[in-house]
Amino acid sequence: MTLQNISKSDEGRYKCSISGKGESPESWLAVVKPQTGPDEEAPHLRGQTKTVILLRVSLTAVLLLLIGVILIRKHKSTANSFQ
Repeated sequence: MTLQNISKSDEGRYKCSISGKGESPESWLAVVKPQTGPDEEAPHLRGQTKTVILLRVSLTAVLLLLIGVILIRKHKSTANSFQ
């Protein structure tokens, strides 16, 4: 079992208690550094993350370009109405 966001201070004796059923014997919980990092554990997620970032950047660029075109057209039509 892997627990996330823990520190060495969480190491110690733990037990489970279920009301009406009793308690388990105490067990020692050791905190150790994982042998592999998150990227190495799930290499398929690395590609998905890059795809999501690329998609977000692309959509943002298209949105900014669209806003720019709309503002330029609006500015030109306003300038033409004053002439």
